[in-house]
Amino acid sequence: MLPSPFAVPAPISRFLRFSAPFVVMMLCLWVLHIRVELPPMQALAGLISQISALHWLGALLATGISFWALGRYDLVAHRHIGTGFDSSSVRGAGMVAIALSQTVGFGLIIGSLARWRLLPGLRPLQAAQVTGFVAVTFLAALAAICAMVSFTLPVSA
Repeated sequence: MLPSPFAVPAPISRFLRFSAPFVVMMLCLWVLHIRVELPPMQALAGLISQISALHWLGALLATGISFWALGRYDLVAHRHIGTGFDSSSVRGAGMVAIALSQTVGFGLIIGSLARWRLLPGLRPLQAAQVTGFVAVTFLAALAAICAMVSFTLPVSA
């Protein structure tokens, strides 16, 4: 069989595989820099220092409560799907999976991979089912809340 004229040697392929995400990141940062006017770093430190300690504490407390709730949410998803997992490791995996997927993006893929890797014995299909359950029920609840708010608040002109 003849080699493809488009075949890339292994060392170059490996280099491209590892460098391509950094190139894309730099391109995205460059586009962001052009489109969004950010304050200088010195001004940013001043803006952050204007936030009171009480507000920082409140934000940390709200974040902690939110992650605790997300962990419980994963536990409910596992029970509903019937994976057989029912422990604190499920809550921890759920918190990590949601944090990673929200930070990195690709929520359904990253969330499924994180749950699968963090819970030994969980099959990939089960991890995807839990992730899908969490995503769909979260969006359904968000839609219901938005609908209630839309019906109760006046329309602005």
